[in-house]
Amino acid sequence: MKGEQQYTWAERESGVPYNFPLPYRVLSNDGLCFLQIVLVPGALSGDASLTQIGQAGYTLLRECVIKRGLGGIAAKTGGDNNLNVVIASYRPTVRCDRTSTAGPPWESCIKVFAAMNADRAPLVFGDPQDPRVQVPLPLTLPGDSSGRCKVEVNKVGPSTTSTYYHLWEAVMAVGTMCLRSSQKGGKASGIGARGNMYLTLSNHQATNLAQSSSNISLVDISPGLDAQNFYSDVTSPISMLNISFESSTSPVQENSALVTLPGSDLPEASTA
Repeated sequence: MKGEQQYTWAERESGVPYNFPLPYRVLSNDGLCFLQIVLVPGALSGDASLTQIGQAGYTLLRECVIKRGLGGIAAKTGGDNNLNVVIASYRPTVRCDRTSTAGPPWESCIKVFAAMNADRAPLVFGDPQDPRVQVPLPLTLPGDSSGRCKVEVNKVGPSTTSTYYHLWEAVMAVGTMCLRSSQKGGKASGIGARGNMYLTLSNHQATNLAQSSSNISLVDISPGLDAQNFYSDVTSPISMLNISFESSTSPVQENSALVTLPGSDLPEASTA
């Protein structure tokens, strides 16, 4: 991951001009490890080069994950010290399509990932007839101009509370573990306060993702970190961001000190 030019990173809903939208996450292919770039508290944006982000990620992987089996934070990264880089464990519930149906084009989906809402405000998702509901389901997230990448959110059972941030987490997991890894669509479940929401990623111009459990296989999530390259497209004219992790056989410890990312209820390991 190289490049000395300083780019601006800012929350996608903030209205602040940016080159890279936050939240910004890089997942390992097995979904068990992620690197995320966040603003320091109180900052509206941060400036950093690809080299600075890559060096921070490599240092965290080497010093925290490989040597100690922990997650960690590289604080005050970048040219203005306004960015933190976090590496931590993650356990998504993702199933990938194992039929012959092709997944959506990667180039189409990365535009959806970069543009989708990731607001952290809690909202009620559910049936349109429920007066409490703020986001009616089923919900199809906006796609790119090709219309090939379809992201749909639905539920089983009663209305529930969730956030667009958690939907963004889920679609990033499916995008990495299924589409990036094997060019297939997939499904993330267990979303929301009740755990009864699910999200599907599919090719809108191909046969719909099979609903039968016999056509969907659980992603193999071995205890080691099987981290691979992840590419994410952002607004033109910025080129694709390439972060490469070396594989590690040291899992992030579950009993380590904890730190929570802003707006997330998922505890992450920290060396602090």
